[in-house]
Amino acid sequence: SNYDPVDDALRDGVERSASVVTNRVVDRSLAISPTIRLHAGTRISIITTRRTTL
Repeated sequence: SNYDPVDDALRDGVERSASVVTNRVVDRSLAISPTIRLHAGTRISIITTRRTTL
C-alpha cells in the first residue's frame, strides 16, 4: 500500500483546524440565526463522520 504517514498527519491537521474553524462558526451563529446554526451543525457532523471513516 502507498501509506504515507506525512500525508496522513497533514490530513489530520487539516481536519483538526477545519473543526476548530467550524466550532468558531457555531459559536458566532448562536448569536445570529437558527438557520446558520443548522448549517454549521451539518458541517460538523460531516467532518466528524469523515474522521471516523478514515
